Amino acid sequence: MVAIISILTIVGCSESDPILNDSQTETFSTQENALEDFADGVRGGIMLVNTTQGEQLLVANSTQRIYFISELLNKDGEYAVVKLSNDVSLNGVPGAGWQFSSAENNKYTVKLTNEKENNFIQIPGKQLFLSIEQGHNLSKTPASGGNAIESTEILK
Repeated sequence: MVAIISILTIVGCSESDPILNDSQTETFSTQENALEDFADGVRGGIMLVNTTQGEQLLVANSTQRIYFISELLNKDGEYAVVKLSNDVSLNGVPGAGWQFSSAENNKYTVKLTNEKENNFIQIPGKQLFLSIEQGHNLSKTPASGGNAIESTEILK
C-alpha cells in the first residue's frame, strides 16, 4: 500500500508546474526581478536567447570560460529562472557542445566554439561563437536540427 502511494506521489510530482509547485524555485512578480536575482548569482555575462519555439533561454558565463543554460519562465504572472544544464568548461579546449531540454521538454543542442561557423552568432566582447539547434543533434554529422535562435539580447 505504501509503495502504491509513493508511486502515485512521484507520478503526480512529475507533471506539476515547475514554477508554482517546486519549493526550490523562487518566483517573482516581474520578469525584471527574476532576471535581476539570476544575474546576481552569475559572475560573467548573460545572453537572453529567444527561441523559434517562443522560449527564453539564458546562456550564462558563470566564471571564466564556464557556461550553462537556464530558462526564464512565466506562468500566470509569476516569473522564475530555472537552470537547465550543468556547467560546461571551455578551459583548454576550442569549443564544446551539449544537449538539454526546456521546461516544456523541447530538445536543444548548444555549441560554443572559438571559430565562426555557419549559423553561429558571436557572443559580444568574446572570441566565442554560439549555436542553438532544435533537437538533440550531437551525434549527427552534419547536425540535422534547424537553427533555434530567433533573437538575442545581452543582459549582462
